[in-house]
Amino acid sequence: YMGHTFNQDGTYEICVTAYSVNGDCKTTICKKVTVKKPCTITVDFELVADGLSIKAKAKASEAAKFEWKISDGSSATGEYMGHTFNQDGTYEICVTAYSANGDCKATICKKITVKKPCNLNAYFQYAVNCDSSYVKLYGVADGAQLFQWTVAGVVVGNNRYMAWKFEKAGTYVICFTAKDTIHNCEKTYCTTITITCQSQKRSSSTENVSSFESRINVYPNPGTGIFNVESASSSSVSVSIKTIDGRVVYTQEIAGTQQIDLSALPVGCYIFEAIDNNKVETKKLIIQR
Repeated sequence: YMGHTFNQDGTYEICVTAYSVNGDCKTTICKKVTVKKPCTITVDFELVADGLSIKAKAKASEAAKFEWKISDGSSATGEYMGHTFNQDGTYEICVTAYSANGDCKATICKKITVKKPCNLNAYFQYAVNCDSSYVKLYGVADGAQLFQWTVAGVVVGNNRYMAWKFEKAGTYVICFTAKDTIHNCEKTYCTTITITCQSQKRSSSTENVSSFESRINVYPNPGTGIFNVESASSSSVSVSIKTIDGRVVYTQEIAGTQQIDLSALPVGCYIFEAIDNNKVETKKLIIQR
């Protein structure tokens, strides 16, 4: 048996001679062998995603050059790599590290799932009406198609705008969830409200339309400031426009169909309140320009 370690890579000739027992006969055979220092380089990389974009940093066990391959057909070189995909999906990211002399390499691959960021900005405004024991809820979430309201974790409605009837004064956690079904993302906004007024004891329920509400209409809504108020009541209707926090900014008596001019008010969300024979109706009114 023979063992040997060479000092460097190369092709070497190895010969062995066999001698007979009495030493008067021998034979020799030679063979060539190519030896190479074993490849010990290792590679790894860190990978983070932000929406459809990724960033990666490679590291190797020795000085190396890096080459990136991405399953969408993209490539890059260098220690750092950044890339933005065109669509949601799961992609494979591979990096190969080459030793300084180029005769040794190692490759590692990882998969990552990217998704277009959810750009919904969901929130809501509310107004408490102690007389009717309602909290009017106005959800805001441009680009959403589905909505859900919960009070203390219980689902109470599925419309963007609704009224929730409270049973008694107290503190409630109200959450508004908006979902964009096209881009498959959703956002939830929650806030805690404290109701200090007292109401008659009734079963908690939700209502969107009253008998009086079907007799009055406001259009166009949203509008730029000039609105038509159409009433089917046989008597005049007292109309008030309030800010979300309940401050009255406009009042007028309406009979039949009349225009109201709110062009002096800034753009935003207001509460339209109409009173007819002690029946109260409120609507959300939006001024936009």
